[in-house]
Order: sequence, then C-alpha cells, then structure tokens
Amino acid sequence: MVATLRRSRPVTLDIQLLAIQPHNNLVIQRKGKLLNPHLPIWNNKNVCTTPVAVAFDIGNDRKPQLEVQLAVGGNVGQGVLEIFAANSILLFRGLFNRSQTVMATAVYTPEVLSQLQDDMLYLQLTMDDGTQVPLGTIPVEMYWMNIAELPDAVHRNGIPVELLQALCSAVTLASYFPSEAAYMYPVQAIVQSLFNNQGPRLDVYSGAARFVTVNNFNNITLHYQAWRAAQAVGGAVASSFDIAAVLQYLLCSYGYRTYYCLLARTGYLSLTNLLGRGLSNNPLYAATDMPVVSPAATGRTAWSNHSFVYIPAYGVVADAAVGPHMGYEMMGDYLTQLLDQAYYKQAALPEPGEHTVEQYTGVTSTDTISSVHTLPHFTHTAAFIQENDFSFKSFCVLATKAIAGKWPEPETIPYLRGAWNTFYTELVPGAEEVMQLWMLRRDDALITVKLYVVSGNNELAYNRFVAQAALSQTEKPAMKADTPGMGHFSAHSAVEGENRYIWVYHNAVLELTSSDTDLDLNLIASWYFAWASNNLAEEVTYCLPSTDVTCNGNGDFPGKEFVVTLDTSESTLLHFTQTGKGVRLTGRDARRLEFEITAGFQASLQLLIINKDTLLVNTAHLKPSGL
Repeated sequence: MVATLRRSRPVTLDIQLLAIQPHNNLVIQRKGKLLNPHLPIWNNKNVCTTPVAVAFDIGNDRKPQLEVQLAVGGNVGQGVLEIFAANSILLFRGLFNRSQTVMATAVYTPEVLSQLQDDMLYLQLTMDDGTQVPLGTIPVEMYWMNIAELPDAVHRNGIPVELLQALCSAVTLASYFPSEAAYMYPVQAIVQSLFNNQGPRLDVYSGAARFVTVNNFNNITLHYQAWRAAQAVGGAVASSFDIAAVLQYLLCSYGYRTYYCLLARTGYLSLTNLLGRGLSNNPLYAATDMPVVSPAATGRTAWSNHSFVYIPAYGVVADAAVGPHMGYEMMGDYLTQLLDQAYYKQAALPEPGEHTVEQYTGVTSTDTISSVHTLPHFTHTAAFIQENDFSFKSFCVLATKAIAGKWPEPETIPYLRGAWNTFYTELVPGAEEVMQLWMLRRDDALITVKLYVVSGNNELAYNRFVAQAALSQTEKPAMKADTPGMGHFSAHSAVEGENRYIWVYHNAVLELTSSDTDLDLNLIASWYFAWASNNLAEEVTYCLPSTDVTCNGNGDFPGKEFVVTLDTSESTLLHFTQTGKGVRLTGRDARRLEFEITAGFQASLQLLIINKDTLLVNTAHLKPSGL
C-alpha cells in the first residue's frame, strides 16, 4: 500500500529545515567532475533553484536514506518526519524525538531505473498529537538505478549524470517515479533513443572502431563522453563495434545482463535501415554512393563481422546499428531478418547462423584501458600483418627507445593552427599505457587523434598498432602499408574515400581519422613523427614519473576515510584501479584521491601516476588496511 500526504491545517512550531544529506547513495559525476557523495543535496545557507543530483542503488540491501538536519527550539513533542514526492506519495520516513538530526529511510522505491518526478521533495513533521508541521519543498535531481550488471571498473570513478539523463529521457514517462505512466518496454525505448536521435551515423567506409578501444572483445573500453561530444558534429561516424558498446552500456546501466556479440562471417545484408543512413543492402557503399544494389551486383559489399547485444534473460537481441532490432527477436529470427539468405542459397555459399555468433563480456571500462599483451584474434589480424610485412621480430629490433617529450596539441600544428578547433579531449590511463584523445572540428568536419603511449615493454606498442589497424568490418584488411612510411610501421586506409592513417614508433602509436577527405593526414602524421624523432630517450625507466605519494587516514574500519596525495609536480595526474570491494572513491582532483572504507577491507588499490605531458605512467600499490 502506498502512503500519501494527508492534507490538514498546519500548526506553526519553532522547527526549521537546515540541511539534507544522502546516505547509501552512489558516487556520481557531472561533466567529468566527481560529486562528493557526502555533501548535502540541500542546505539553507546555499539555497538555489538548480537541483543537486543524487543517485541510489536499488540492487543491494542498503536502503536509501536522507539525514535531515533541523533547528529545534522550545518545547516540542515527538513525531514522524515524512518526505513526499510532488504528487504526495510518501518516499522517506524517520522518527523525530526532539533531536536536531532525523534519519529518514526509504519506504517506497522503484524496481527499475527511475528519476524523481518533477525534481521536488516536500518535507513534513507529523507530531504524535496529530499536529502537522510543514518544513518546505526542496529541489533535488534524484535517481534510482541497479548497478548489479555494471562491471565494477565502470562505476568506480562515478556514474555520469549525463548517462542517467539519457536513459530517463529514452524511457520518457515510464522512468518518472512515482507515477502512473503507461508501461514502456525499456529495451525498445533505449534502442530507439540511439537509432532515432541525432548522433554519429553508421560508418559506410570500413567499419573501424571510433569510440571504443578494443583490447579484446572481453575487455572493451568505451569512450562514452567522446561519443556524446561527437553527437554535435555532422561528420561523425561510428561502426557497429561502437554502437553495440554504447547500447550494452545503456542496457547494463538500466539493469539488464547482456553479452556483447560478434557475428563472424556476417556476409550480405537484407534490405534494412542503417543508423542515420536509410535503407541499404550494401553497407560499405561509400566508394560507389549506392546504398541499394541488385542482390547479384558486382562489387556489392558485405560485412566480415558485425556486433550487437544479446539479453539472456529474455533470449532476445538488441541492435541499434541496423534495423533497428528492439529486443523482440530471438537469435535465429534476428539473423533471418538481418541476412540476405536468398543470396546465400542462390550462390551456394555457407550461410551464417547461430553457430557463428560469438558471445563476449564486452564493455569493462569507460575511463581506463588495458594493454594488449596477446594479439587479438580479429578477422584480419593475420592478413594485415602478413600482407604488409609488419614483422614482430623486425619491430623488436628497431623499437629499443622511448619517446619522452611533451606531446604537442594537434591544433598547434602549423597545418591545423587557426583552421581547426579542439572541442573535446580525454586522457584515458592504464597501468602500462596511456591514451590521449583529441577531437577537432571545422564546421561539420571532424578530426580524431588517438595517441597511445606505452610505458611497459615496447612490444605492447606493436600489439596496439595491429589491434587498432586490423579491426574493421570490411571483407579484406582496411589498412595497407604506407610506402615510404613513417615510424617503424605505418598504414593508411585501403578503402576509397576513407581518410585514416596510423603509425607506430618505439613506444607510441598515433592514429588519425578525418571526415574531410581533402585533409592530408600524412602531413599531420609526418609532423608528429619528426617531433617524436627529436624527443627520444634511451630507456623509458628513467623517464617515468615519481611514485612518491602520501597516505593519511584510517583504512581499517568501515566508515573511516583515507586520502592519497601525489607529492610531485603539477604535470602529473593521479588515478587508480581497484581489486576487490570495500573501498569507494569519494573525492578527487588532479593529484589527490579521497576514499571511504565501506566494508571490512578486501580491496587493494593500484595507483596510476601519469605525466600528462609525456603520457608516461608509473604505478604503486596500496592496501588500505596497512594505513
């Protein structure tokens, strides 16, 4: 039974609302800035009309709570503090015993991801004698979500408020709580939000990865904020690798268990809608500008592979790259709709089916990367190496040094200066390599610069080069050796109309992509290569940032806090990865991390110390119980 607000004549008592602080709430971030989960969501000293964001996890046993601070004067009785939604539904309740602090616990919570209706809470005291004391109405941007299906590394640095807003916007009225809105199928709504809204269009060139770093398909880093930033640029494109990763991230954030699927030997498509493109049975049509061709046309393009999402609880497929497929089809039905089966029968070719679908973990992080220790088994990995003579042994003989200078910003290069503007940057750290991402625009044209700098063995740079260049949806390798090339190895796009270049040199991989086909990426690549050649060090070990850190606080007991501070120059950044549970991040800036013990210690932290100029990284290990 749902409690509602009782309307009666209020009585004035000497009780005032001072502040409200959430408990058992999630760590969230807005525009990349962590929001301290212990700060009040409202206080009378800083009253503003803009709601403060807070999110609660509905997937665990700890109920959401709001600690309400009151100023109590005179002789008042006891009673109950009640907190209502704007539509008079009771959400939180706590006993008032003349204390200035009341802990109100949730009595009514949603079962799925939701947002507080109208972003307003109404507070009221009901005294034992029936007297009602209104305490006021406060604005708050409140969310409930289930993070059980999100990998730990995805949410440790804070769940983006923008993600919560996108999900609630996708499911529209069904996400408002509490409400009597008509039921909506969340999978359909989320798929449609990607397929129908403005954003990167499907890549009809090579289907290369644009917004993911695929270390392997069980370990994908999704650059979600870069995806969001690119939505405003008309020239942005994305492959099914990217779109499936974004869709998986959204569905897992909603609470669905998912698999990231790869359809090997995809082949020819039936006539279907492509994201942002319209109808096509010729998905890589950029060179001919013919999205629809005769099924038997010479030069008709096929995909070598394709990514989508599988939801095992319902046994259904979700795909926002083509279709769209909105979670109503079983795997076999989905493949029947997707593939041009008549053509396979006519041509007597083996038909792809469920036996060619590979299921993977998919997205494991949105703000860290893992190095590629073993070459991934992508469709074209072996062919890319063999056809271009990119010998691993030759690389190891050549790549014995390290690039250790301050990497220049792309817009400062003479060829780009004044003509292109950087509108998005992101540094993505890892324990052995760091990625720096820049996106530049000129009107609706886009340049994406990805720079991977390895601090471990230079063999990792070779593996990263191959992983970035070999992954595509084309039937043959989409990149071919550049002659004469730059670095130890370099390659440019083999696909007509695609402007893409990549090189590897010692411990660095530079990848350039532009929607402007008139832009000469060779000039940018050669400028960076010349710079790198003049900034070589004999040994990377001597160039790594210092690991001098100071740890203060108590890491032994739940509720205790400790702080890690970096004792080095302003050119360094402090990040972390975590093994185990029991610790959560509560605050951060460039060289400071604040943690809270949430359970009997089980966690160990790996501190990542990054030089933001050289992009070199060093590590230190910390066990909170040892503080």
